Amino acid sequence: MGNEKETPFVTAFLLMLKLFNYPLPGNIGDLFSLCQRLSHTMHLSSYSLDMIMDHNPRSYKSGNSDHRNTYDFIIVGGGTAGSLVATRLLDTKNKYKILILEAGSEPTWLTHSPFFNLFNWNNNDTTWGYYSSPQKGACIACRKKKVKYVQGKALGGTMNVGWNVYSRGNPLDYAAWVEATGDSSWSYEKSIKWFKKTENYRGKFDDFSSHGYSQTSTIKVTAQGIQPLVKEWLEGATHLKLNTTDPNDYQTQSLLKKEIWRKNLKITRFAQVNKIVFDSKHYAKGVIYRRNHQDIEVHANKEVILAAGVFNTPKLLMLSGIGPSQHLRDIGIKVKKNLEHVGQNLADQPTTFFGPVTVVHDKTFLPRRNLTYSTIIQYYVNQSGILGWDMLSGLGYYSTPSSQSPDHPNIAVTLMPMGVDPDTHKVVNTALSMKHGYMEKFLRDHKDNDAVWLAVTLARPASRGSVRLKNDDPHSHPVIDPNYFMEKEDVTNIAEGMTLVQSLTNTPQWSQVDAKLVDTQFPGCEKFKLKSLPYYECVAQHFTLSIGNIGGTCRMGKTAEDSVVNSKLLVHKVKRLRIVDASVVPTLPNGGTGTAVMMIAERAADMITDKWTHEVARHRDKSDSGSDE
Repeated sequence: MGNEKETPFVTAFLLMLKLFNYPLPGNIGDLFSLCQRLSHTMHLSSYSLDMIMDHNPRSYKSGNSDHRNTYDFIIVGGGTAGSLVATRLLDTKNKYKILILEAGSEPTWLTHSPFFNLFNWNNNDTTWGYYSSPQKGACIACRKKKVKYVQGKALGGTMNVGWNVYSRGNPLDYAAWVEATGDSSWSYEKSIKWFKKTENYRGKFDDFSSHGYSQTSTIKVTAQGIQPLVKEWLEGATHLKLNTTDPNDYQTQSLLKKEIWRKNLKITRFAQVNKIVFDSKHYAKGVIYRRNHQDIEVHANKEVILAAGVFNTPKLLMLSGIGPSQHLRDIGIKVKKNLEHVGQNLADQPTTFFGPVTVVHDKTFLPRRNLTYSTIIQYYVNQSGILGWDMLSGLGYYSTPSSQSPDHPNIAVTLMPMGVDPDTHKVVNTALSMKHGYMEKFLRDHKDNDAVWLAVTLARPASRGSVRLKNDDPHSHPVIDPNYFMEKEDVTNIAEGMTLVQSLTNTPQWSQVDAKLVDTQFPGCEKFKLKSLPYYECVAQHFTLSIGNIGGTCRMGKTAEDSVVNSKLLVHKVKRLRIVDASVVPTLPNGGTGTAVMMIAERAADMITDKWTHEVARHRDKSDSGSDE
């Protein structure tokens, strides 16, 4: 009877709704490729437009100057830290003239949706395309045994391509910073005000003493609208007598949006900085960058601020003659200052996957079933639905039996309710640079199943690696060696973390959704008993990836003999050169580096403002030296 009252308009509208709920044509692999091509086309358009608008930049030889190319501050890198420092300096009453030099372009349209972040991982237009050197005890299933590093190359930096997790880490992480620097102001308790300054918290744990609530803050922290299996995740943890407290929720970002049109701010994209320029007294007076096939020198009256990231900051220092003297001589670079710790102390949080754990129908996300035309419309109309979800639903921190530190968790576990699609292996192979054959064989009998994956991360690794130059060519990629699992305790701890996750998925709460770990052994680990500790060690050594929580290559410390920068982030042995990025952390926060970097940037902006507020532009005070000599 209802059909008799339908008008042609209503009939057409109902038909349209049905069509919108049809899955998108093709498969997730085809969508992945299509997005890559569209993103590349837009990147080329952005580059061409930039070159047309600035078609004839003047080339400067070292030593020449021009008032048009002189600024108060030059910030190398328009990522998370660089953008935030610039924003805070522009907010002061001082009319500082600031230049941001960014090697990449604007973020692509893929960064507008958290769901599409993964699609940026293999995009060399918006990432640096770095890989590690071949690993001895890890990455066995990776191509050439090299781990893929996803480091952002665009305004906004790695925030454009990373998972949107907001986690500060443990107070004991920052106690280690105090010990390394001898500066108690880096303690967690004294850093809270800078964490809060960044936040506009709208999460589930209201606590004004712990969170910031300013409408003008840089980061909006909120719980996600879509949270598959979070109820089972939390109740299962409670069953194991684990605390379900606030490790921080999720974030979206907006950096430099309102500042772009400030007259005293210039942002130069597609500008790769290749050298820091020093005067005869070792003051950093500017940089030389390459753009549109020309080298351009720009000068800073006050400071050069390096925010180029954990790999590119030590690379730039070494190209400029600041680093381990023997290494620089070996590749033909003149040594300006010997700093042995440049590029050393590389710390990364190796990650592997537990799963897939199959669950009952329709409990997780399957691209062929859930990605429809209506999901696209829903997101772009009100920023909700699947495309507003970054494939993560829960986050937990645990201490393994071997860690002997229950108050300082060494394992992070991330819940990913992603079912196994017929093309899942293709996406994994492409995104994580896996050898062909491993994932195909592993997932062959589990296609079109609702399932969850649990990313198990070694949050406090003992192993340390390094960053070195390949040669003296600024365009060559650095040699990155994370030395995964070189310390035996690391592989033991991550395997124990997988055992704990197994216990979690065996709880009654997970039994209610019929959770079962697949009985297929990971290729290469068949000789080990499934679910045993040696089996999980083998899986971690085969299926190893980096999730971008990396730091330490220009670590803070007390002197030039144990570090690269002092507790004010000033580089030892030279003047007016400051580093503000993840490279300065002495040890990794167990929650990752993203949130800590924002705190460091907030603090650095206050340091810089306090120092220069009452000084004239060309005043040179010996107290600004990073040297302890």
